[in-house]
Amino acid sequence: MSVIPKRLRQQVRLNAGGRCEYCRRPDYQTAYGHTIDHIVPLKHGGLTILENLVYACLFCNQHKGTDVAVYDLETGLLTPLFNPRTQKWDEHFSVEEVFIVPTTVIGRVSLRLLQMNAPKQVEARAELMAAGLW
Repeated sequence: MSVIPKRLRQQVRLNAGGRCEYCRRPDYQTAYGHTIDHIVPLKHGGLTILENLVYACLFCNQHKGTDVAVYDLETGLLTPLFNPRTQKWDEHFSVEEVFIVPTTVIGRVSLRLLQMNAPKQVEARAELMAAGLW
């Protein structure tokens, strides 16, 4: 386990705007807050540096685990997960009503693995949208 210095944690949160960088859920809207996650986990040689850290809600972080790639069910190909440091969210996902919709294969595998449209995630997103906070 890596100890992430307070200043680095603050920078990751600031860069993320206080939102999960995967599902975009704001940290003030969760009971457990968000966590700092390694995009490439330590066990795969990832470093504890700003370029390898992401601000993630507990839900997305738990589903991501130490995965860096997933087999796409449509193509059968091993596909890397969305990387908020090197890719733009809007290039891989869009939002239709209250659902996050993948627009690329990377978006598709990331959406599936992270379960961004799980019922609790959709319910929380709908509440935020209704309140004008999305």
